[in-house]
Amino acid sequence: MFLLTLLFYWVCFSLYFTLFHDAPFVPLKKSDVEKLVTLFAYPPNAIVYDLGSGNASNLIALTRRCGTRGVGIEKSSFLCFLSRWRIRRAGMDSQIRIHWGNFMKTDIHDANYVVCYLFPEIMQKLKQKFLRELRSGSIIISFSFPMRDLQLLRVEESPETKKKIFIYQIT
Repeated sequence: MFLLTLLFYWVCFSLYFTLFHDAPFVPLKKSDVEKLVTLFAYPPNAIVYDLGSGNASNLIALTRRCGTRGVGIEKSSFLCFLSRWRIRRAGMDSQIRIHWGNFMKTDIHDANYVVCYLFPEIMQKLKQKFLRELRSGSIIISFSFPMRDLQLLRVEESPETKKKIFIYQIT
């Protein structure tokens, strides 16, 4: 009974923290994930980071359809647990890793692509991190929210949701 109570409090705390602090968990719609998969001819084994990876659906779709390797960074322990379970269930343990932590403090230097669906103020804070850590040629894909002062490659739109997708390249 004690373990069940502890589990209940852990899930409640994790969900509260996820929903009401910084960036809440808001998964992309399936049509948005489909658009993400078709944005580029991702090279096999390209490394895709998903900052605020939630339930890992973006990384699972990219790995399954494009052969990329994925790294998710998520602050919610509950969503990390859920992501790892979903990845294991999909048989992608060797291609996708999920880190529990703060993406502002996590090294992302080996990323070829970075996917973000974060609030504008967080995106602006990330800009300096991107410039400092990402290699020239790395691509940043931001759903809904643009960043100032980065080289914009193009803006796409998800057909069903009409969500803007801002694509940047580090030079």
